[in-house]
Amino acid sequence: MMDLKIYILRGRKLIRGPYTLDTIKHKTLTYNDLVWYQGLPDWTRVEQVEEVKHLAIEENARTENRILKKVKSILG
Repeated sequence: MMDLKIYILRGRKLIRGPYTLDTIKHKTLTYNDLVWYQGLPDWTRVEQVEEVKHLAIEENARTENRILKKVKSILG
């Protein structure tokens, strides 16, 4: 299962990929993102895919993470 090549679709925009399960841990997935890998019949919401749903966060938390990263980059 660790050799899955996972693609992420967010708001009809393909996020670069493919990712492995190990590298996807460093991405910010939300329950509304869509993922696909060989073996899935179609793009599927993250919350419906056992292999990745535990890595997802709520949309509000994703926004907070983005703001915190921006503030850290400004403050150094």
